[in-house]
Amino acid sequence: MATLYKTGHVTVTNGSTKVYGVDTAWLTGGVKAKDLILVGSELCEISEVTSSTELTLTYSYNGVNISQGDYTVIMIARQVLTVELAEEIQKLIELYKQRESKISEIVAYAAKFKRAGLGVDSNNRIYQGPPESEPAGEVVYATEAEIDSLINDVYSH
Repeated sequence: MATLYKTGHVTVTNGSTKVYGVDTAWLTGGVKAKDLILVGSELCEISEVTSSTELTLTYSYNGVNISQGDYTVIMIARQVLTVELAEEIQKLIELYKQRESKISEIVAYAAKFKRAGLGVDSNNRIYQGPPESEPAGEVVYATEAEIDSLINDVYSH
């Protein structure tokens, strides 16, 4: 729900992007870029709050000149930020799920290696047979082509 800010009065000129306030406190009042300001019958987007008594509009004001008139700021910037933040959080959750899914696939595939008697020795070489620490049996190291094939197989699953 949008919050309204109406403290003080404003002066604005047709064709200008500047709005000047009298007895306004826009900075401490929480007015932000992307909020909307209603002056006369013109609704404009705020592009920057320069000070507590000056702000800049995104586009030139097209209404009648107003000197120390009433205005209303519709403070919507927080809602926009919340929506953007929620979208970014959703993207991060999806990336996390994809990562977790890929890790699960790799772990499951690694279990297949173990069942096939494959492992990695202390030099990070893939072997078939007992590891170097177990003297019994012959160790057969995988060729580069076999390793590439295994890697491609992991990423295709």
